[in-house]
Amino acid sequence: MEWFIAANANLQVAELQRHIRIETLGAWCAAPPAILGEANQSGNPGMGNSGWSAWCVHREVIRDGVRFTLPGAINALQWTLSAGGQLRAGTVGVHCTLNTVAPEAASVAAVAAFMDAWREGLEAGARRMQDERAAKVAAASAPCAPWFG
Repeated sequence: MEWFIAANANLQVAELQRHIRIETLGAWCAAPPAILGEANQSGNPGMGNSGWSAWCVHREVIRDGVRFTLPGAINALQWTLSAGGQLRAGTVGVHCTLNTVAPEAASVAAVAAFMDAWREGLEAGARRMQDERAAKVAAASAPCAPWFG
């Protein structure tokens, strides 16, 4: 089963790939997919923080974004964050799949909440990055003090 949403987040592909990593998942999405099944932690290339640390999370840089997978989860959850391509400018697409055609109702509800958490997190993260960029521009354009010898 699959889901797709578009977040109003003005992030470039390079920003997605640079800033959204396993160790920063909690800063971008407040809802780890705890209800989607148990993951096998063996062979984990990286662990997230807080609730994400219960999962074996894989990250892959792909064309136009990043993909995360939970290979040990019951429904093999995977999601992709992408910018560019056929998406409207200023949006980030989130595409999520489970490897089952008819998941249980609890899993469907959990994925819907997970997708909403990603939308909120991406939109908040984009605003945060925009504020940081504006602060850097303001600092760089501050007038110089007149020093005379």
